[in-house]
Amino acid sequence: MTICRYIFIIFIILLIFILIFAFLLYLFLAKETAYYYCDEICITIIQHHQGRDTFFRIYDGIIISRNAYLIVPYAEYPLETYIYIKREKNNGKIIVENFTEPVKYKGVLNNVDFHVSSYDSNEIKYRDLRYSYLIF
Repeated sequence: MTICRYIFIIFIILLIFILIFAFLLYLFLAKETAYYYCDEICITIIQHHQGRDTFFRIYDGIIISRNAYLIVPYAEYPLETYIYIKREKNNGKIIVENFTEPVKYKGVLNNVDFHVSSYDSNEIKYRDLRYSYLIF
């Protein structure tokens, strides 16, 4: 009886330790936010953090991992910009507006056109889109 009790106590302590460890990992891992825009085609805007600064990467399709930049084509905007999506399309492509052009491209984005516009726009703000947190 005492052996079962000790095994049960060790199991409970181990379970509590694992739960605390998982909670701390969730708190301290840098979480990126993915914003999704879909109608006939989809794009994903991932908000990355670099120190205190924020930058955005635009991807074709729906992305579910923050490490997608290793294999999926993207366009990257400079630090501290703001992204708008036009309501109309250009040749079947989604139009992404910003006051600058993307500074870095990896691969070719087939569903996105980039336009330079004024700093403030009446188009769809990236913050108004559906989003999810990317942990892994």
